[in-house]
Amino acid sequence: MRSKTTKSSALLGMAALTTFVVLASHSCVSENLNISARGTATVQQPIRANVVSLLVDEEGLEEKRCSVNQRQCKRCGKGLTGDKRCELCEVGFFLSRNACIPMNKCNVLGDTVLGDTQRNDVARTRSPGCEAVSFYDNGHCVLHDHTALKTMGYKQGVQSARLDCKPIEDPRGDGCRASYCEKCGEGDRECLQCRGNFTRTDKGKCRYENKEEADWPDIRPPTFGSESEIIKNEVARIVSLMTIEEKIGQMTMARQKWIKPSEMKSNAVGSYLLGGDDDIGDNSAQAWARLSDRYWNATTEVGDAIIHPLFGIDAIHGHSHLSTSTLFPHNIGLGCTNDPKLIRKIGKITAKELVATGVDWTFAPTHAVAQNWRWGRTYESFSQIPANVERLAKEFVIGLQGAVNETFLGVENVLGCAKHFGGDGGTEGGIDQGNFRGTLQELKDTHLSPYFGSIEAGVQTIMASFNSWNGVKTHGNEFLLRDVLKRRLGFTGLVVGDWNGHAQVDGCSPVQCDQAVEAGVDIMMLSKRDWKGYLQNTTSSAKKGSITAEKIDDSVTRILTVKALYGAMTTPALRAAGIKERASPSQRPGAGQSSVLEAAEHRETAREAVRKSLVMLKNGAKGATGKPVPLSTTGKYLVTGRCADDIGLQNGGWTRDWQGSPNYPNRFFGKGESIYKGIRGGMDGGGSATLYQMVDGEFPDLSSYDALIFCTGEDPYAEYFGDRHWPASMDFGQFRVGAADAGFLEEVRTKYPSLTIVTLLSSGRPLYVNKEINLSDAFIAVWLPGTQGGGVADVLFGKNDLVGKLSFQWALDPCVTMEYNGAHGNDPPFTNLMLPIGYGLTYDDESLMPTLNVDHLPQCDQERR
Repeated sequence: MRSKTTKSSALLGMAALTTFVVLASHSCVSENLNISARGTATVQQPIRANVVSLLVDEEGLEEKRCSVNQRQCKRCGKGLTGDKRCELCEVGFFLSRNACIPMNKCNVLGDTVLGDTQRNDVARTRSPGCEAVSFYDNGHCVLHDHTALKTMGYKQGVQSARLDCKPIEDPRGDGCRASYCEKCGEGDRECLQCRGNFTRTDKGKCRYENKEEADWPDIRPPTFGSESEIIKNEVARIVSLMTIEEKIGQMTMARQKWIKPSEMKSNAVGSYLLGGDDDIGDNSAQAWARLSDRYWNATTEVGDAIIHPLFGIDAIHGHSHLSTSTLFPHNIGLGCTNDPKLIRKIGKITAKELVATGVDWTFAPTHAVAQNWRWGRTYESFSQIPANVERLAKEFVIGLQGAVNETFLGVENVLGCAKHFGGDGGTEGGIDQGNFRGTLQELKDTHLSPYFGSIEAGVQTIMASFNSWNGVKTHGNEFLLRDVLKRRLGFTGLVVGDWNGHAQVDGCSPVQCDQAVEAGVDIMMLSKRDWKGYLQNTTSSAKKGSITAEKIDDSVTRILTVKALYGAMTTPALRAAGIKERASPSQRPGAGQSSVLEAAEHRETAREAVRKSLVMLKNGAKGATGKPVPLSTTGKYLVTGRCADDIGLQNGGWTRDWQGSPNYPNRFFGKGESIYKGIRGGMDGGGSATLYQMVDGEFPDLSSYDALIFCTGEDPYAEYFGDRHWPASMDFGQFRVGAADAGFLEEVRTKYPSLTIVTLLSSGRPLYVNKEINLSDAFIAVWLPGTQGGGVADVLFGKNDLVGKLSFQWALDPCVTMEYNGAHGNDPPFTNLMLPIGYGLTYDDESLMPTLNVDHLPQCDQERR
């Protein structure tokens, strides 16, 4: 789409977007199932999966409810505040800490993959390669029998679901485990005949053969002067001294909960991570720094070299593992600020807070260019425009790592990670971990180009994506990782795998994937307990020559080079050249100090990001006199809605827990502010703001109020749990929470037709909210604003103007959810099915919004895509 530039600041002229349309095709049609006390299945809402039946015992299906916010809960317990909370959800929902969240996938994952011990969902499905009752467990279909529901069913349960349920390790069932192979030799991992588009190497491997051309820019990664030569020589010397076991150890990343510091040291394991739901001790900054010390000192000694392990986490919108840290708006909101300097500052603050807790490496920022907001990771994308993603992601990387030749990898910096290479935002149907189908040129133009700026800025790590390109998983695609990324683009850092992503490669399992090493994944990220099995199998393959020695040495060279630059590897020669060893975590700036996480400067920057990210879609009807907002600070307002006073909800996923932390008490977030608290604090003109908690069957008396401030939004989600699969509508009124909220607004408008209604929508993507916009006098997209709700009040009361502009198109149709190009791209707003990229009202703009068509569709058809 090409945005039309007008004199109104409602339309911000932005770079033209050249992309392509992808079509989603699903072999599964899903339904979300609800189970009654008699054990019979009723359709609650169509989502997706070819559900055959459910066999569930009556035992344990009490009708006891926890609260009105836990409608899918079947068993309650005591929560953090002593109140009731859910311990067991209905079938079709999984429990993420305090909330029941719907399953949105075709098949189910064993809990061992997620590892959070919350096990309570099951569906019986048919999928290619799996029997009627079977479960996908990170590369395997298991429990192929009708006892599955009794052994891993409702009472013990499984957690989630995936589309591509098939036995990946042996996809043909003939014992051949060579990747992309049609016919094996005598050994089960030596190939005689490869599949189409793959050629056989002299080692009996299958290598993807690219036959396409693309136009590549001249990418120039940074050099580091005389340090580069010294590091290069020292790394080469140390690599030559290492044993196979030490090399494979450095290429392994284990999950902290499954490995002790002594095991790190004895197995030369080079890095470790925390999962999205993992904690350390009491989860204080002091506990993190103290434990990090123990792992940092679990060094590998080779000759005169001391090699420290690296500690990595996902800091998606701040140090989100620690609820008292500063949490910023998610990337979709930051993209609407269009403020590179602000993004760099956010990266810098995030690094400071990570350093204070002993973290060396964050798996951020996401460089995805989301092209379909059915995708559950849309909010991790800065924009639908590749050039904007490139520009903002580059600044975030510089904030994390420091600028080259200035403060690069200084004492207050951490290693950044550009992810997920390549094509994660363009999968068919917006399916997480799905398939991007397109030419190499299309892949490069839209999904690889955002990495160019970060490579030139010196990003030290890049994460391989879960997704496939034309059916080939990136973790196993040597052409993409070696030929394109490492050679064509000149990337000199290391490539890290995603969470057990290697196990999805054809012929692989969680404990063995020679193909991923051959393809160019330098560090394998292992989430499972059996990291020793991976070490043993990979070491064995290396000794047999199944993995090329040169490729192992290339990976270890990259790892040690990054560590030397960061200060996690040292030798006498490096120290003599002034290349310092990094201090242990407890000796780093701000180590263990909670005050660093709650610094006033950090919170003020987050507040600035909030107010700059908000996008006003409506401020009065078209042609109306007067504008509903800004509101006066002398007025009397009722503030209500599920997102009004819930910091967990307003933060979305990747907040304290992987799937977010709804219903956590606000006090858990330290000095964070809910939207309501920010509004109340902004009433400095003598007015008042009253919080009203919505209760079923009750309705507030609004006769004395000047305006209703209504805060609604999506439930938190992360990754595939947020996927909204075709043909489900994107109508917010079809969501579990949206229908009740729309009904409340409708009742307010009916009973109080002249009352001003200001609606604030918290969401991780554009949603179809035509009805809600029509019922509101003003409508503002606040995205997922983080912990500083006061930023909303700053613009609501006119202390700051609204400057945010859409970084994604916004659908005015419940089914058009993909990139919208062609003849309508230059039309003025409201004359087609999308609000254009760059749209957003300021207080000076004329009211433009007409009454919108309302079309409530639970499901879409092909013509409405």
